[in-house]
Amino acid sequence: MTGIILKYRVPRRPDEPKGEPARRPLQDAQRAVSLVRSKAAEWGIHPQRIGMVGFSAGGHLAIATATRFEQRTYEPIDHVDQVSCRPDFAVAVYSGYLKAKDKDELAPGLRVPAGTPPVFLAHGGEDLISPPQNSALMYLALKQAGVPTELHIYAGSAHDFGVRTNDHSCSAWTEACGNWLRHRGLLTPPAPTFADVTQASGVAEAIDRHYAAHPKWWLSGLNLVDLDGDGKLDLFFAAHAAGRSLALLGDGRGYFGEAPGSYPPSEIHLPYDLNEDGKLDLQMTWQDGGGRWWFNESTPGRLRFRESNVTAGQARISAMVDLNGDGNVDWLHERPGVAFEFGDGKGGFTSGGHLEVAATRNEINIHPADLNGDGFIDLAVQWGRYDFEKGRSRVYFNDGKMKFHDATAAAGLFEEGLVIKGIGDVNQDGHLDLLVLENRQPEIYMNDGHGKFTKQPGAISGMEAATKPRYVSWGLAVVTDFDNNGIADLLWNGRHFLWALRGTGGGHFVYANREWDIEDKSAASVDDGLCFGDMDGDGDLDLVGYTGSLDAKRLVRVYRNDLPAQHWLRVRPLGARGNRAAAGARIRLTEAGHPAKLLWFEQVMIVNSQSAHSYYSLAPTERHFGLGTRASVDVSVEFYPSGKRVEQKAVPANSTVVIQE
Repeated sequence: MTGIILKYRVPRRPDEPKGEPARRPLQDAQRAVSLVRSKAAEWGIHPQRIGMVGFSAGGHLAIATATRFEQRTYEPIDHVDQVSCRPDFAVAVYSGYLKAKDKDELAPGLRVPAGTPPVFLAHGGEDLISPPQNSALMYLALKQAGVPTELHIYAGSAHDFGVRTNDHSCSAWTEACGNWLRHRGLLTPPAPTFADVTQASGVAEAIDRHYAAHPKWWLSGLNLVDLDGDGKLDLFFAAHAAGRSLALLGDGRGYFGEAPGSYPPSEIHLPYDLNEDGKLDLQMTWQDGGGRWWFNESTPGRLRFRESNVTAGQARISAMVDLNGDGNVDWLHERPGVAFEFGDGKGGFTSGGHLEVAATRNEINIHPADLNGDGFIDLAVQWGRYDFEKGRSRVYFNDGKMKFHDATAAAGLFEEGLVIKGIGDVNQDGHLDLLVLENRQPEIYMNDGHGKFTKQPGAISGMEAATKPRYVSWGLAVVTDFDNNGIADLLWNGRHFLWALRGTGGGHFVYANREWDIEDKSAASVDDGLCFGDMDGDGDLDLVGYTGSLDAKRLVRVYRNDLPAQHWLRVRPLGARGNRAAAGARIRLTEAGHPAKLLWFEQVMIVNSQSAHSYYSLAPTERHFGLGTRASVDVSVEFYPSGKRVEQKAVPANSTVVIQE
């Protein structure tokens, strides 16, 4: 345990408002918590184990700091004030000023908001300076608010017993506090989580150099994509309107260096091997809201992209899937409605009409998947942006002949206030469920396998401490497995949040950002901030996110996944010519030798929402699955639209398997 002494300003000044805690001590305390947390890596301190201990008036300050974290009491000064000022626990000893004068209630200005950290209270039963009723009332208020708390009142003890060891019962409070901290996991060695390797990965230095060369750079996208076709994930940092993009080539061991050669200067909307030559082509921002494809002519270690004449006037939102069932992948994008561009299998498209959805000047997000299990690709769409701040969604079922009908109500859903952010099998029953924001709250709607959806009660817990969505139509949500335990996890971004949700089984999840040391922050001004993939080749999924201010010079944080190692498998479905990326294919993992025991189900979706991509990007397509302790599994892929099913038995864990149509 590391002790840091806070020297703060006292007493209350005449200009401070009455009826609330003194501002200057609280300002100093809030700044101190943020400062220590901002220096955590440098000082070797766990950023989610920063507590505050106070005695007498200092105990009041510890309580005030633990309960007034929602709003800073001063105007932010610098980047330190972008870091949370909420302590992770508080210890208040013979505290004063917690009780209202002549009333059995908390003092004016004190309340216990949601997200208040655990609190330990100790007091002398004969304290005449700060009577024990101060701690007793605070204990009751904390209990009523559901905050973990413990109270010790020592008979025969007065004020100012400190930490001295003697034969009085009050001298045992330090041991009791230590046991409390130990029970809460605050004194045990922290389990490995995600490590900040922004410096060690070479990313921090590369970004600093890029800002020096392009001081007006608007960093607007974080993408893990194999740019040079060497099979290793590279980093692409996008540019929106100002500056130019930055490409970094990965060495497969977690280090990135600036890419030589030439590449598009704007944002990647969607990476996809359009001409099926084994290298990812890029659909890039063109004329702000439009999209243009660039063909990849790179060689390992050197980038070269050729601008094509394949464009769309509006293409911030895209999806790739064989919608008309001719064997060639099609390009879906926005405006008018959902536009259909039918592919020729060689990288070209012809107009195939559109699905009229709603009159809106903003983007319509597209999720193509078979939602009702009839074998045809349906469309889940959502829109809103600035037109409809609550957001709107619809589900369109496909009759197999490219005729889509609005099935929203029949599917058990509603349009206004429901925003579909992602699709995936969250409870691993073989049916695609919906990840939604409902009236700005994350919810999960479970699929009965026939396209009827029911809200899962209490599906996501711990969100009291999470960053709240500013708008609802930005961002995406994806189902994957970060801890490789074989239970689905979620990664979900939006404006301005990045939620890591650890699966507990059965379609239930818990907010894990603090547990995993992942900053809950995403710019998402152009939906950017959903970025994950195995950067160092160790078999688990790493992350890239934002840190610091999102208003000016944006900075990123690279997280190496150091969670305890478990088994995993990567599946690469390789489709027939025309749909080599296997869009729409169904991947199933079952217990080895037990085909009825489903472990994982996923339908390959390749979609984007501006700069946010639904998965990391390699050619060929790859999907990651955690296996826990399993040494092998059986794998099957049902390709779309052929329906051809290819199986491989007893595929060994910790490997990559290619399954070809």
